[in-house]
Amino acid sequence: MAALLDLEVASGNDAMSSHSEMRKTGKLMTQLLPGTDFITSGYSSMPRYDNLFGGGSFDSAEYDDWLVLQRDFLVSGGIVPVQETHVLEARRKGAKALQALFKGLGFPPIEDHEVEAATYAYNSSEMPERDRVEDLKASERILTDNITGAEIALALKKQGYPELARRILEMQRQRVAGDYLQTSAIFDENFMS
Repeated sequence: MAALLDLEVASGNDAMSSHSEMRKTGKLMTQLLPGTDFITSGYSSMPRYDNLFGGGSFDSAEYDDWLVLQRDFLVSGGIVPVQETHVLEARRKGAKALQALFKGLGFPPIEDHEVEAATYAYNSSEMPERDRVEDLKASERILTDNITGAEIALALKKQGYPELARRILEMQRQRVAGDYLQTSAIFDENFMS
């Protein structure tokens, strides 16, 4: 009901409730058994190893289990099965866009072998080493030069990514409108909530 009324949902699994597998399962069962339609407002797309934010109760290592639970309990947990080829295509496209963005902003270059590694890597331990000092200098530039979403969109457009630029600009607009700030905000491909 809270999600339908566009209210913040604070009962999901975004934040780690416990390191105990038994307690995490216990919490999830109270959501699965009643047949709730909306279990979580987010699901980590990375392994816990790389989640410096603190991690949620579930991460990418549990995708298979999560899909089975959705099927068995007839609930939507927010993810759907995808073909591996589609995932690899999306990861490569994202890495190439980031490579172009770094070039457009004058940041340390992302090499082609790094794009390839990002396409297939499970976590950051499988990525090539980079010059961290230079990357940190680039991140400082984001603050000192006040690089915003608008500059990122412009750089991507100039580098040949007009659709991605448009989507980033639209996400900035949604943030100003305030809807994106809700953890229950779900947008379709046309940014309709």
